[in-house]
Amino acid sequence: MPSAQSVPRDAVAIRVRHAWLLATCLAGLSGCGSDAAPAAEDAASGSGDSAADLAVADAPGDATPAADVADAGADAPADATAAQDPLVGTWTFSGHVPAIVTITFALKADWTFTLAETVAPPTWPAGYVPTSCVTTHSLFGTYAKSAPGGVNTLTLTISGGLANTVSGCEDATSDATGTPMTPEDVTGYTAQGLLLPAVETYTVNATTLVLTPPGGYSKTFAKL
Repeated sequence: MPSAQSVPRDAVAIRVRHAWLLATCLAGLSGCGSDAAPAAEDAASGSGDSAADLAVADAPGDATPAADVADAGADAPADATAAQDPLVGTWTFSGHVPAIVTITFALKADWTFTLAETVAPPTWPAGYVPTSCVTTHSLFGTYAKSAPGGVNTLTLTISGGLANTVSGCEDATSDATGTPMTPEDVTGYTAQGLLLPAVETYTVNATTLVLTPPGGYSKTFAKL
């Protein structure tokens, strides 16, 4: 005899229903009619469907309970709002400050930033032969936004960085890994326009970020 686990659930339900119909008919109770014979045949063959069986068969087996849906919403990342912020992304600026520089400024959804500023080799004075060496200053840290008086303001808190990393030299022995950025380095390079001030006002859209230091000149960044 097959075990209970080997018989499909719908077949068991059908047989129980048909057995009840046969018992009712033999007892002379109501419910015996033209359906009795087919019911008996179905019971013997194990075929046929009841309304309850159809309801079970039509129920989706992979439906997600409402409670699980609610839990999924509760588990959404806490930085989802930050990820939609137009500030978040990687921005680039190239121009004279007065040196020719390229700044790559990445603002991340977790409120951290990285900044790399490269200085092009000088091409002056007249007759100067530039080298292929490129000097880079880099910073990393966290950022915060505020809007005092309705003015969008970006504040950077520096955690560390490297000063005077040299790369790309024709003579590889001239390359240098740089030295840890000190507060004095940050102050000096910021005064030269090579690094971004700790506090700037800003305007931003999907493609452009304009940063303006207090009493200084704006830098317009394009989104990469």
